[in-house]
Amino acid sequence: MLLLYMRWPGRVLEAGENPPGAILAFVADQIDVPVTAFNDYACRDETRRAHLVDLMQRFSHAAFNWNHFRAIVAFAMPVAQTVAQPFLLAGTVIDELRRRRRYCRPRLSSRRSSDTRVSRPNNSPKKS
Repeated sequence: MLLLYMRWPGRVLEAGENPPGAILAFVADQIDVPVTAFNDYACRDETRRAHLVDLMQRFSHAAFNWNHFRAIVAFAMPVAQTVAQPFLLAGTVIDELRRRRRYCRPRLSSRRSSDTRVSRPNNSPKKS
């Protein structure tokens, strides 16, 4: 499941996150294990983290950091000048991150779209 999530949707599986039942059933059927096997696997976060480290090293994947951010901005700027639809631009950037094998940390990638918190310096005024 970890490798599957790294490929699509292009992020790591968060601690305590359960993939949709249909995906679990599909994968469980392919590897001939009961669907409930994931619950046993997922109960130890240490195992998930160790497996993520192993997969990321084995397949040359990396967690998204500031250097990757700067590189993806440099990639996206010319694209943004020619693309009028924001969702098309976002999809292009996500596809490029997948191609580069860069993944957001689970805590960052799982924020809901309704989450509008923005990091800003302590002395910056709050926008209304």
